[in-house]
Amino acid sequence: MSAAEVTAFLEQVKRLPNLELTGLTCMPPLADEPEASRPAFKALAQLARTLSLPRLSMGTTGDFEIAIEEGATHVRVGTALFGDRPGA
Repeated sequence: MSAAEVTAFLEQVKRLPNLELTGLTCMPPLADEPEASRPAFKALAQLARTLSLPRLSMGTTGDFEIAIEEGATHVRVGTALFGDRPGA
């Protein structure tokens, strides 16, 4: 989804009663090197700042350090906690 599409979606959400969008999430393309996720995390963090959204869910067991460096407030580390799972 492009930044323009996210912005348009946010405007639609703002018109809905009892619903508040407070953050963004992303899953960057799979890569062998965690550093390859940095551009996606950096772009999402910039978009969140532009839209005044305080929460960022980005990063997984393989790249959460990079995500935190780029501003993640939430990370997904299921593989670190539970190990590899079927279909993952």
